[in-house]
Amino acid sequence: MAKIGRELTLAGLTPDQLRILADGGTITDLPTGTQDYLRSFVATAGSDGIMRLHKEFAALGTPEGNAHATALADAVLAISHERVAIGDNHFGSYDELPQEMRDTISTRYGSGPDSNSDARFFSSQSFADIGSLLASSSPESLPGEQLGVELGRQVANLELLARDAAEYRPSHGGMNVGSLTKSPYDQHHYNSAIEDMMSVATRNPDVSAALLSGTTHDGAQISGYEPHNTLIPLMTREWDNTENITSMFEWIATDAQSDDPDQRARGQQGFRDLVDVTTNHETSTGTNSFHDLMHTSGGTLGQLNPALAQQLAVASVPYMNALGGMHNSLSGFDDISNISPGDSVRFMTLIAGDPEAAHMLHSHIEIQRSINAYDAVSQDYSGAMIAGETNGKLQLFFESALEADRSHRENFAHEVGQLESEKSEARRDFIRGTIGLIPHPAVGIGAEAFPLMFGDFTTPDGLVNYDTFPRAVEFNETHRGLTLSQLHAIAIAEGVPLERYPADLTVDSGEGSRLMTVQEIEPLYRERSGEVRFLSAELEQAIRDHGGGASLDPIRKGSEWAANHADGNVGNRDDYTRLSDGAWNWRKPDEN
Repeated sequence: MAKIGRELTLAGLTPDQLRILADGGTITDLPTGTQDYLRSFVATAGSDGIMRLHKEFAALGTPEGNAHATALADAVLAISHERVAIGDNHFGSYDELPQEMRDTISTRYGSGPDSNSDARFFSSQSFADIGSLLASSSPESLPGEQLGVELGRQVANLELLARDAAEYRPSHGGMNVGSLTKSPYDQHHYNSAIEDMMSVATRNPDVSAALLSGTTHDGAQISGYEPHNTLIPLMTREWDNTENITSMFEWIATDAQSDDPDQRARGQQGFRDLVDVTTNHETSTGTNSFHDLMHTSGGTLGQLNPALAQQLAVASVPYMNALGGMHNSLSGFDDISNISPGDSVRFMTLIAGDPEAAHMLHSHIEIQRSINAYDAVSQDYSGAMIAGETNGKLQLFFESALEADRSHRENFAHEVGQLESEKSEARRDFIRGTIGLIPHPAVGIGAEAFPLMFGDFTTPDGLVNYDTFPRAVEFNETHRGLTLSQLHAIAIAEGVPLERYPADLTVDSGEGSRLMTVQEIEPLYRERSGEVRFLSAELEQAIRDHGGGASLDPIRKGSEWAANHADGNVGNRDDYTRLSDGAWNWRKPDEN
């Protein structure tokens, strides 16, 4: 047994090879002897042999035994990966795994929407054992795309079985006998399998992208698959380890920074798919995904899984303008088709269910609106007006989302067990790294302008650190139209000299006067709200005196147009129901 463990360790992929896979590359330099060994070992050992060997390694309880168990699991993942060459013109695949292992992973028993078997051929223990095997792999080891997709589908199906564990119990032969006796034995094994399998599946962004879209990275349709049937059970589970679900969406924002156009396209399509899946009010199977996410076993999505709501906010960072309705020909997001106002508000409503996520979302919006205002100065009249309109819609959609969340809490308090007053208790949950350092992917702001605008929450590289952006702001109409922060950005873009600024918007740095940053301006909305209007008027006049009226007017016109034509009222049960059912439109009723 020790000899097998050492051989498996020697046959494993190197750290460099694992990094190549993680970056989307292909491994073609495995020695012939290693290729032959991996294929021969997996084929000869079979599912029973692999599972038995894993248990024996784990039972040793020694560092060496654990290392050998990891090497075994790594070998299984490597042999399944479509981008690992394991022979002449032959690459890994799901079909390289033993038949019984594939049958266990891919047979989805029950009456769930993605089930494919009426008969129960495998015990709950068998799922837990496979989950334990795969989860013992090294964190850098990625599953192949098909293996990961099959794991994700099985996890969603097992989640539904775990919820319904009271409705059946296996007989001694492992078959369902229709007993109504509760089976905590089954539920325990299902939950173990769910956590372990999901922790492996979501390591590979291609897997998560495929589960969101229903197509593999090469455009092939996943047979018999409907994304909402898998995603909604996954997102409405109360996870023991929230990283198992939040990591499923981490790549959506980080892909926006990639130099690889394929990865950027994957991130954009992933965000579009995420919005589609979560806001769909009429799926192909007749369900309402948005309703299901707002009515979980623990209240709204944000109440049940605050870390997930925060991850949705993170995923939206580079794509704010798309949520604001900016056409993809102007937003730079070629792979994000038009997102409807209703979908934008529903998506923001899901985020708003967690107070911390709501503050994060507001931070993104305020930063984006300042960036848009800065960028609009270099646009023609039409482009500047569209920037202003987008800014207006972003704020209005956000206000509507807050209203929708409040309305839901008030009208369905008997379901969620919480009142609106609890929303003031902002919680900081468990999403690691939170937002990090994510730039806007397509905006002409030089590194020198970022610190002027955003001060201490920028890095030396000119990236905005959203984690430090001030969040304790009042969400009200003082943020509508051309805000002081947006005027500040326009003034910087126009090159308004320091001496023309209102004195109250400058500070003494110890080395002379300098402009306030957005970080310093933001508290004015709370501490000196009565003066904000006058400071805005003074700053606007300074911009005009400097010759900036030509850029200022279309931005204001676009922003005011959005505000004047919007119906942001979703504050009663009927309006909330219209939003949930897809009948709400952002325009005022007499304009629809």
